[in-house]
Amino acid sequence: ALNRLKGYKLALKKYEIEYRDELVGEGDFRMKGGYQVMKRFLKLAEPPTAIFAANDLLALGAMQVIQKKNFHIPEDFSVVGFNDIKLASFVYPPLTTIRQLMLEMGASAVKMLIKIIEEGEFNQRKEVLEPKLIIRESCRKINRK
Repeated sequence: ALNRLKGYKLALKKYEIEYRDELVGEGDFRMKGGYQVMKRFLKLAEPPTAIFAANDLLALGAMQVIQKKNFHIPEDFSVVGFNDIKLASFVYPPLTTIRQLMLEMGASAVKMLIKIIEEGEFNQRKEVLEPKLIIRESCRKINRK
């Protein structure tokens, strides 16, 4: 979660957008957490038009509040999750999300462990597996005045 927040701050800086602490919510990584954070966002004088949740369950909780308050996704709010859980493609609208390459991560870790066992030494190295954006129907550009 801290790396995702760091990435969020870097993206804002890159596009010269001011970081606003009130637009960052902390939840328990379950739907209830996303629900509670989104309720708080909706009370702001200028609520965000886009929600990027740290995982899909938080995003689904946010979507629930948005729809319960008679707003529409993606017309009023864009919502993006992270992890691409199976449920993400079955909700309405289907959730745009970031897919982590879990199988590839596991395979890479096993290869590293086997190499350590076979060679008897550990040479620290960093391997980056790029996540994949899964575009569905929960986000679009929103023009709010």
